[in-house]
Amino acid sequence: MVAAPVRRVEARDCVNLIRVAAALVFVLGLGSCLSHEPTGSARGAETTLLVRANLSGTSVAIVVVEVTAPDLPTSPLFNIPIVNGVASGAITLRAGSGRTITMHAYDAGGVETHRGSVTVDVRAGTNATISLVLRPLTGEVPIEVTLGSLTVIVAPGANALTLGETVILTATILDAHGNPGSGQVGWATSAPGIVTVVSTGEQTVRVTAIGVGEATVTATSAGEAGTATVTVTPVPVATVSVTPGSLELTMGQTGQLTATPLDAGGNALTGREVTWASDNVAVATVNGAGLVTAVSPGTAILTATSEGKTGAATVTVIITGLDFPGNVVVTTTMRFEFTAPMAAYPATYIWRVNPREQEGYYTAFFHANNSADFNNQLEYYGFHPYPDPPPPLTGTQKWEISVDGGSDITGDPVVFDRWYVQVAVVSKDGFATHHTYYWDWPDTTTHKIVWPGHLYAPAPNPAIMVGDNPWNPGEEVFDGVMRGFQFYDVALTPSEIAQEIAAPGSVRQPWYLNLNPTPTDISDKSGNRHHPGWVGTERPTLWKGP
Repeated sequence: MVAAPVRRVEARDCVNLIRVAAALVFVLGLGSCLSHEPTGSARGAETTLLVRANLSGTSVAIVVVEVTAPDLPTSPLFNIPIVNGVASGAITLRAGSGRTITMHAYDAGGVETHRGSVTVDVRAGTNATISLVLRPLTGEVPIEVTLGSLTVIVAPGANALTLGETVILTATILDAHGNPGSGQVGWATSAPGIVTVVSTGEQTVRVTAIGVGEATVTATSAGEAGTATVTVTPVPVATVSVTPGSLELTMGQTGQLTATPLDAGGNALTGREVTWASDNVAVATVNGAGLVTAVSPGTAILTATSEGKTGAATVTVIITGLDFPGNVVVTTTMRFEFTAPMAAYPATYIWRVNPREQEGYYTAFFHANNSADFNNQLEYYGFHPYPDPPPPLTGTQKWEISVDGGSDITGDPVVFDRWYVQVAVVSKDGFATHHTYYWDWPDTTTHKIVWPGHLYAPAPNPAIMVGDNPWNPGEEVFDGVMRGFQFYDVALTPSEIAQEIAAPGSVRQPWYLNLNPTPTDISDKSGNRHHPGWVGTERPTLWKGP
């Protein structure tokens, strides 16, 4: 870059003006006594110095340089052009000793804001670089100035790299007249943890980005320096991989998704921010760590975003149940039991069933004595389909309460292959017992069976049995799907039952809870640790549904 021409004046015809004021008047165009070319005869050799100052962060609009010395009858004044916040130009002065170079900086209104000076010996030809600091007069930041015979320009001046990338920078050495010169350039980096520099020639360097941030690369020749900035950004995210690509969860279950930002080459990128979102929060939600919570049956797309790139996984929320095959298939028994059950009275049971038709007896569940010998004089009850009349006659399957004393109280015929929400509420009052079986909730008027009884002797080995029983194993197995178990050790009212069906635990903590049982997980989800256990080796199959 060639330095801009500078106007030189000698105040020979303006001796009554203060030199600095004369310079300012000239700059502002308020006087005509400063000539555009130096006047007078030259005495001795002259030399040219390049002046450069970064004015960023200041209000400076005008820069004036004044040179004084005992052997100079007049003091040259120079106006230094300012372009894009940088004052840069050349001054020509007579070589000699004791040259005092004073710089004045002014704002656009002509108010002096900075001043500084330095006294040096100036020789003809090349001079070492001189540093000068202009001190603020009005509370602004200092200004650093360099004066020298050379200028060093580094190109490109501004560089943007991503980690691992390189760039070649070139330094150009110019004399005071803008002519390029030769010579070895020294290179340095202000941040070796961000970029490294390796000289590749007399005036070139290879810069390698090794860290994120900004660094200044400096080229130095004969005491003069030029700089370039290098901004290093992380390798951009090209894609986002989400694993697993799909999740199948039951209601209330959680699952973990992992998002990995990748570069264009498929390499994993660390330290990148990832945000998560669900397109259907009614089905599944996701937190900032990718932990998914299943809310209700359905499908949701969960998206991970990093630097504008996205990846997704499909989450399907299902319900599960236990599919009991009935009497024909089971050879021994197929049931799970609570061998330390809650008391028989009071209690509330909520469950869901989808029965299939079979001949003979069913067991949905019993609270009874856990023995191979059935004794109807001991306390017990059960709720399930029942053949009316019973075998060996061919009967119609009806909903039934089976209670101690050998009573079988039937209601309406069973409609098979459809879902029912069923509720049983039992309580006692003195020696009286009360049993209500809502076999098609929420119908609490016509679709129910009510049986008042009286207390029998407590079972010596009580248990809650689901799917089959110990006194006729393999012959009274439920045929159909059972799920959605909610057992309570209190007698809930219809209003409370409705609330518990909608939100288990909202009114009363269940004694046992498992809404989505599987053959491998019938554990208690209530937090009470009332875990049942399977009897024998035969198991129902897993039922999955929307």
